[in-house]
Amino acid sequence: MEIEVHKFGGASLANPDGVRRMGAIVQQLYKGKKLLLVVSAMGKTTNALENALSVALEHGNIAEALLPIATLHNEMLRQLGLEPEATKNVMRLLNDLGVLLSNLPTADYDELYDQVIANGELLSSLIFAAHLAQMGLEVEWVDVRAILRTNSAHRSAIIDSSISSPLVQAKFANSPNKIFVTQGFIASDAVGATTTLGREGSDYSAALLGCFLSAQSVSIWKDVPGLFSADPKQFPNAQPIAAIDYREVIEMSYNGAKVIHEKALKPLQNANIPLYVRTFLAPNEAGTCINNWQEAERRNWETIPLIAVQERQVLLTVSPRDLSFAIQDYVSRVFELVRTHHLTVRLIQNSAVRFSLSMDYDAVHFPHLLAALHEQFYTSYNLDVLLLSIRHIPARWREILTQFNNYLLLQETRSTAQYLILRNVWEEELAPLLKTM
Repeated sequence: MEIEVHKFGGASLANPDGVRRMGAIVQQLYKGKKLLLVVSAMGKTTNALENALSVALEHGNIAEALLPIATLHNEMLRQLGLEPEATKNVMRLLNDLGVLLSNLPTADYDELYDQVIANGELLSSLIFAAHLAQMGLEVEWVDVRAILRTNSAHRSAIIDSSISSPLVQAKFANSPNKIFVTQGFIASDAVGATTTLGREGSDYSAALLGCFLSAQSVSIWKDVPGLFSADPKQFPNAQPIAAIDYREVIEMSYNGAKVIHEKALKPLQNANIPLYVRTFLAPNEAGTCINNWQEAERRNWETIPLIAVQERQVLLTVSPRDLSFAIQDYVSRVFELVRTHHLTVRLIQNSAVRFSLSMDYDAVHFPHLLAALHEQFYTSYNLDVLLLSIRHIPARWREILTQFNNYLLLQETRSTAQYLILRNVWEEELAPLLKTM
């Protein structure tokens, strides 16, 4: 099927000018082709929705918490001059959101989270589809929850490909060449309840839809001109990357490189679909192409060091109360508890009687994990930690960094070095050192 998938993030649709700019890009891309556009919530809407949910759970002032959300989307409607039908749909959704927050059902936090936070993507896609239609383009709005099905693991749902793939193909395979606008990040389970794929999961949605449709390409539009060897905001000397292998990007994304959601990469690599990272600030620039390289191409690439920083980590150390040496027995129990509490592990290290994990910190789930572990194990932890990963680390860098002693944990292989560090140590000592290398 000849179809292109394009994902637009919240930064690209953060204000009316951004919506107009993305509309112009879509008009340039269209030219009679079939396009599937996957959109995120506008601007900081997801953060505002999270705050509104917290306020509702604490029986606070819901109208006040909803005000920035309503103001942003009402201003979009006004400045874009959208048709009454589009305005009615958006206002209905905002009203339903207020009713939901004022009458929260009895459910656990994760289930409530998915019901509330999904409104950001629904509002954004309705407005953007209406704007494209008003430009004279042939557009169809699609509720992605009708075609992407998951299990019921709220906030970190797993796609059921056996159900989703035929639903996606049935929707788009024989459709005319037009523009489809749908949502990232959200889906539904077997009973129709809204689920989400994990924070920043719109990249993943676009990748899955591209794979199910055997798309010609998937493009992610950002406010940065592609990938760099490091975050240019932290490292001004970072090098732009025109083309790179999927394996490299998967490693770096998992370890903290933020441009692409880590779960988006593997499906596209498996399907051999090229992924483009382009900037809406300069739409005629090629950006970065990520594809599967041959072995010789990968070897040529391995001379360039790649730096990733994974923030908001917690270092958790676990040891058995009986000082058992059968580490494989208690490690499996630890990982099962981590999995059931929906936490993501980034790095592990063990000795005979101690097992350490660096994982993404979650203020809701981590305390529950700690309580569950404490029933069986001794535990200790450090908060406000980050993980520095350097892939293809030069020997000179390794020598300099080895002399630095303020690591909580150090792990090295032939090509990669990883350092777990307290945030203040990173900001005051190690980051300035790296910028000189």
